[in-house]
Formats: sequence, structure tokens, C-alpha cells
Amino acid sequence: MRTASHFAVNVLHADQIEISNRFAQFPEGRFEGVEWCEGTVAGTPLIAGSLAAIECAVRTVIDQGDHAIFVGEAEDAVIGEGRPLLYFRSRYEVL
Repeated sequence: MRTASHFAVNVLHADQIEISNRFAQFPEGRFEGVEWCEGTVAGTPLIAGSLAAIECAVRTVIDQGDHAIFVGEAEDAVIGEGRPLLYFRSRYEVL
């Protein structure tokens, strides 16, 4: 990600637990078998069926310990209908 000019934030739909688990378990090849399309701004990956997808331009990267925090400016967004997938206190929740 450090060399990318853009990134996408995909807010998964409540019925996309399998995709959430896949991304948590498989750092490499996580998109294999996941339907997605390229965003209109910079070709960032937008996961099909997501509740929302936000394409962002990287504005700042802050190094904090062994993590990097990416601050982005939203350039495009798509918002659908439904409930978001929430993960809180080591389990999935619903609103």
C-alpha cells in the first residue's frame, strides 16, 4: 500500500461474513474467489455486494509502532441499502 496513490474502503453487508473471515485469515491471495470490480477513480478493488465502497486518495501516511495509518480523501463513494457487517469484542454483531 505504501506505493499506492489510492485505496478503497469496503463496508461489508451483514451477509458477507465469509468474505470478512477470508480477509482476516489469508493475507496473500485474499481476493481469490471474491467477486470485485475496479473503482472508477483509480481502479481500486471494490467488493461486489458491499454495503458501501469509498475510493480515497492517499494524503498522509503516519508510522506508529509496527503499523502504518493511511489518511485518505474520499473521491467517490457508492452506498447501498441494508445492514453493515460489524465485528466487536471478538464477534459479529448486528445493529
